[in-house]
Amino acid sequence: MSPGSTILNDWSARDLQVVRCGGLGPAKGKVTATILGPVLVTVDEFLDCEVDGRFDLAMEVFVNDTRIGGDILANMAWTFAELISYARRGTWVRPGDVLGSGTCGGGCLAELWGWHGIDNHHRCASVTPSP
Repeated sequence: MSPGSTILNDWSARDLQVVRCGGLGPAKGKVTATILGPVLVTVDEFLDCEVDGRFDLAMEVFVNDTRIGGDILANMAWTFAELISYARRGTWVRPGDVLGSGTCGGGCLAELWGWHGIDNHHRCASVTPSP
């Protein structure tokens, strides 16, 4: 079985994460909902985009058809191999397990809304994408 990738939205409770983890960063658990999909692709479909263990793929964040952020997957701080190694500390990682790699830069709504003012989440269409 080849590893696969999809979009994961973990609807993080950032206020709780700061208390439990001492800030943002690697965490093995979430306390809220998770959405996966809509498609699953295997790693072999990305091999032509791999550079030094990272994948040079563009990511974009939309709310109601308005682009509000984005990043390049190759900007990840750790490779997927390093993330899997971390996840395996003290536990088993088995086929079918879902591991989240973290939020892309320019992809966390709490951070995006914080940069543009606390009330902008009520007016997503007025948010200007960060460069």
